[in-house]
Amino acid sequence: MFDVLLPQDRMRRVLLLFMCVALSWAKECTQPEVLDLDGTVTADQSSNNIEQPLPVAGKAINLKTTTDHSVSPCAVTQKENEPWWSLDLKDIYTIHSVVIWNRMDKDSESLRGGEIRIGNSPTKENPVCGTVTDTSEERVFIPCFNMKGRYLYVIVPERTVHLQLCEVEVYGKPLNLSCYGRP
Repeated sequence: MFDVLLPQDRMRRVLLLFMCVALSWAKECTQPEVLDLDGTVTADQSSNNIEQPLPVAGKAINLKTTTDHSVSPCAVTQKENEPWWSLDLKDIYTIHSVVIWNRMDKDSESLRGGEIRIGNSPTKENPVCGTVTDTSEERVFIPCFNMKGRYLYVIVPERTVHLQLCEVEVYGKPLNLSCYGRP
C-alpha cells in the first residue's frame, strides 16, 4: 500500500524540492524589470522651462525615448543652480538600475555630473546611487546595486544649467518583505 523510498530517492526529492524553492525565491526576489511609471507615480522638478506648457516633469516618464526635443518634448527646467527632477514611486522598491535618455539635439552636456539619488526621504537628501560621467551617448545607464527607496532624484549639484531628461527608466521590483523573512 505504501511505497518505500530508498534513501537516495528521498535525497533526490529533497534536492529537487530545494532547487525549486531556491529558483522560485530567486525569480521573486532578484530579477529586475522596467517599472511601469506612466500614471502610477508622481514626477516633479525644481522649475519649469517657460518655453513649454505646464506640467513638464511627467514628460520624462511618458515612455518616449526620443532624444530630439523638437520631435518629443523632454522634461526641462529653467537654467538654475542645482536643478533637480524627482519621482515618487508611491511605495518602496528595490532599484537595480536607472536609465536616462539624455537630450542630444541641444546641451547634452548639461546632465554631466548629475547625481541619481534613491531613498525614503521626500527631500533630495537621499543616498547617491550613481553619477553621470559620460553624456556623449543618448542612453545613460546608472547601476544602483539594489538600493531601496520610494523616492528617486536626479540632481545636478554645484552647476547652473537646464536639467533636461527625455525619458527615465527605473529597473527594479517592489520591495518584497518575504525575501527578508517577514510577511
